[in-house]
This record gives sequence, structure tokens and C-alpha cells, in this order.
Amino acid sequence: MRRRAAVVCLSLVLSLAGCGAGARGDQTFTARNEDGEKMTCHQEYPTGSHIGRTVCRTDEQIAEERLKSREFVNRPPVKLPVRRESAPPTGP
Repeated sequence: MRRRAAVVCLSLVLSLAGCGAGARGDQTFTARNEDGEKMTCHQEYPTGSHIGRTVCRTDEQIAEERLKSREFVNRPPVKLPVRRESAPPTGP
């Protein structure tokens, strides 16, 4: 009985682990554009979608995007002005 419960639990864990694993491995490949430049291509999946699209970029474009992302993350925080409520009117 104990062995059967262990087998059932193990099969349940393995089946759930299989559900979480997707076929979206790092599928990167290289190609050349019309100018003969080397491009790195991979699948991008928009948030909330299972339908991917192939995106190809040159090494310079990848480096530029990486730099812009770092600058965006490291930018100083924006301080918004504090809005103060006016005092209610007094008198009759």
C-alpha cells in the first residue's frame, strides 16, 4: 500500500513537472541580411501570447538595446511634486 502511494505521488509530480516545461528553449540562430551583415535571430513571445515571432538583429542593434535598457534601469527616480489640499473655507 505504501509503495503504491509513493508511485502515485511520484507519477503525479513528474506529470506536473512535464506540464511546466515548455518547448521554448533558447532557439537562437544566425542569418545574413541583404547587406551581408551577420544577424542573430530568435523567437520572441509577446506577453500573454503563445504565438511567437522571429526577430533578427545585428550585433550592433543588440548592444544598443542592451545599453538603453541599462540606462533606463539606472536612471535617477523622478520626484513628483507633492499636491497639497487647500484648507476648507471658514466663516458663514
